[in-house]
Amino acid sequence: MEVQMGMMSNPGILAGNNGAATYLTVNPACGLADWIIYGKAFVVRDDGRYPLSRGQVWGIQEMVNCAMDTYDMDPENIQRGQETLQQWATQYQTQSWTPHSGLGGVDIYGSK
Repeated sequence: MEVQMGMMSNPGILAGNNGAATYLTVNPACGLADWIIYGKAFVVRDDGRYPLSRGQVWGIQEMVNCAMDTYDMDPENIQRGQETLQQWATQYQTQSWTPHSGLGGVDIYGSK
């Protein structure tokens, strides 16, 4: 499942860097965020039907956090990291991937 970020501006003193939303824009090719997001953000399914649940967004963020740990500057590890990400993506699609921190009762896949 692909996700799209919808960003709402939150001008004024309350506008701050939204680190969690910024993690969702990490480019898998390099491990760096494409955008720095400020204020509120919402995430919808790729067909735009409705927002994802908090559990689903948390699961996606956990995968991004785990994926970022696979990046380093050693060229030998880049291929291994890409293979790991491909395995995780396949597991995610079959709803069998589990965050390294555990699930803690959070439903990261939404209703089946």
